[in-house]
Amino acid sequence: MFIRFLLFILFFGFIYSEKVVSIENNNSDSIFEFGDYYFKDVNADQVLQRDAISSFVEDNEGFIWIASSDGLLRYDGSDYKAFKYDENESNSLSGNRINTMWKGYDGLIYIGTNANGLSVFNPQTEQFINYKHNSNNQNSLANNSIRAIIGDEQGGIWLGTNSGLDYFDPSLNTFTHFTHQKDDKATLNDNHVRSLLIDKNKVLWVGTWQGLNKFNHDTQTFESVLSDHNQPNSFANQIIYTMFESSDGKLWLGTADKGAAWIEPTLKQKNLTINWLSIEPSNKNAISSPWVTAIKQITPTTLWISTYGGGINEVNILSGKVTKHMLYDKFIVGSINQNEISTLFIDSSGIVWIGNWGKGINIYNTNNAAFRTLRHSPVRDTGLSTDEVLSILELKNGHIWLGTNKNGIDVFSPTLGFINGHRPSNGQDDQLQADGVLAMAQTTNGDIWVGTMHQGLYRYNSKTDNFKHFTPQDGIDVRGVTRLWADNDGDLWIASDVSFYRFDSKNKQFIAQTTFDNKEFSTSVNGIRVSGDGSTWVATIQGLFVILKGTNQLLPIVDEHGHLISELNQQINSVFFDNEQNMWVNSNRDKLFKISSWTKNIVNSQAIKVIPNNEKMTFYYRMGHNESDRLWGSEGMLDTSTLQSVKLDQANGIDVGNQYYGNVGKTKAGLLFFGGSNGLLIIKPELYRDWEHEPNVVITKLKIDGKTQNSRNEESLILPAEVKSISFEFLGLDYSAPQKLHYAYQLEGYDDHWIETNAKQRSTQYTNLPLATILLK
Repeated sequence: MFIRFLLFILFFGFIYSEKVVSIENNNSDSIFEFGDYYFKDVNADQVLQRDAISSFVEDNEGFIWIASSDGLLRYDGSDYKAFKYDENESNSLSGNRINTMWKGYDGLIYIGTNANGLSVFNPQTEQFINYKHNSNNQNSLANNSIRAIIGDEQGGIWLGTNSGLDYFDPSLNTFTHFTHQKDDKATLNDNHVRSLLIDKNKVLWVGTWQGLNKFNHDTQTFESVLSDHNQPNSFANQIIYTMFESSDGKLWLGTADKGAAWIEPTLKQKNLTINWLSIEPSNKNAISSPWVTAIKQITPTTLWISTYGGGINEVNILSGKVTKHMLYDKFIVGSINQNEISTLFIDSSGIVWIGNWGKGINIYNTNNAAFRTLRHSPVRDTGLSTDEVLSILELKNGHIWLGTNKNGIDVFSPTLGFINGHRPSNGQDDQLQADGVLAMAQTTNGDIWVGTMHQGLYRYNSKTDNFKHFTPQDGIDVRGVTRLWADNDGDLWIASDVSFYRFDSKNKQFIAQTTFDNKEFSTSVNGIRVSGDGSTWVATIQGLFVILKGTNQLLPIVDEHGHLISELNQQINSVFFDNEQNMWVNSNRDKLFKISSWTKNIVNSQAIKVIPNNEKMTFYYRMGHNESDRLWGSEGMLDTSTLQSVKLDQANGIDVGNQYYGNVGKTKAGLLFFGGSNGLLIIKPELYRDWEHEPNVVITKLKIDGKTQNSRNEESLILPAEVKSISFEFLGLDYSAPQKLHYAYQLEGYDDHWIETNAKQRSTQYTNLPLATILLK
């Protein structure tokens, strides 16, 4: 009989993602630190319902396994697969209520249930081997309630139970018991074991209902650590709920009713001290709840400590101080689902998985640390006063002014956060009368100019704390001021939808700007910048114009022959200059122009470099030098050295609603601001890094002649000659943005080229297979 031999090698020709990531910067004196992280809600409501999440693990292929109060789930970024107790199946999960999990070095998953013992799960065969307490067998599990699991490098498994500590030897299927013995200080200080940790020195630490224990492997005895009832402020009578070793060697402990603490475990016992973190829910520099459920290191200098009732606390490892609270807020897009956090887990790509106590799962990509968002919430006073941010300005004193749509101006201090505001004041002539602030600028003399949506132009004097409103009697007739720009000569450029002015600071007068033929200029302006030679460049919906220094006419851009340059005679969204005085011009189409030289309004065609802009994004700033040059906008980033662009969205932790042309700002320190209808995006561009995670590609479904087969433990298949068709579904295990993945596959011996596809089309079918060895790549 003829057969076909099909060999699986999951080397999909290319799989790439449209994402980039960042690393940490520890400049705490920045408005950046007041911004919120973005937590993605993993849509698990229909599967998890009201289940409490107790634990996560990642298997060797990259699947995420979720332990809950109602069984075990496998998640691939798209779908869930449930595993539950089945009384008719001996190889099923031993019980649905799971307390803890640990992935062994052998790839097996060890599952501790609440009342049904230990289940050892093989993800490849999807079979369970179960172990329970047997009162007739002293080598069986001590207690069916398992609270903690960890393994050592010798292959042994330590199990914390309600009847002491067990050591499981998988090769012998036997359990060795370690229990508390009254009046024997060399035994455990309590039989209720709640947490386990093996540190980098291979020392086993055991947390119980009566504090902390340290195991001596040589003598097989225990030492009670800082848990003497006669010692004040000790761990005695404290349930050590969780433990974690940070990269600097500190041992962090979370308790059930006294918050968190850390110790230096390398010190001798007589020199050991407990460093408790203070508890005060309303103080952002203190732990927000006494019940600590999990501790994980997020960056080289940052820990996250999750709590029951107080959300997540961010802690600086070096100082041991709490720096931020992350709490549920129904008014904040991207907040955590609830404040009752049950567990934290970090997968191989750097994504933090956050288990909630009945409200599903959140994830946070640590690679998105370059992004924060300031938002409005009526239940807190540290954010924006309203949702919509229309304009941004950094003052010379470092304060940040944010123009809003409905509430005037918010004022932020980089170190103190929100400090005050300038609100619409009806009837007071020397105060701001308008609620919508579209533009702001500060001139060299320190005056702050404010352009409003319907009330025209204002000037703020910080010495008198007064606003001056300009009217036609002052020489300027504008209602809606859309753009302001202060130049180095002390002058101010003012644009509205129907006019364009320059305020001459020396003569204290407004001068209307005209076209080259002395007609009134009435084109909508998208951006204003001044080049090093003092010329003012104006991006409009009708093209790019320049006002030469000392003149008041807008000249169109022409080539060396005096002809209009068509690419610059269309809608221009932005114009800006880099440190080398190259001009960057963003058209409304799929092109970006880099102009290296010009004379007055004449641009030699050889000086224009066209850069593809396939995503049609608008850029406002250039950051970096040489090979790391990047252009930034509210929609994304373009690396000019590789011409690779990245569109910024929720996968990058960004969601500020609708964003508008020109609604941008930049600080002297290099922070970038982009306002939107739902907050203010803050970016630290120097932290942006390429996304380096390469997701494993797996076959999630295999069908032969329409019948589903198990594909997970097969490297090859032998197909009878009569087989007519074979089909595959495949998936890259990327949990940050699986919808952005692109694939290519080839059945060698059948396909003569690579077939490209996207995340929506992850399946293929083959018929009339040849009688030969064929290879799927």
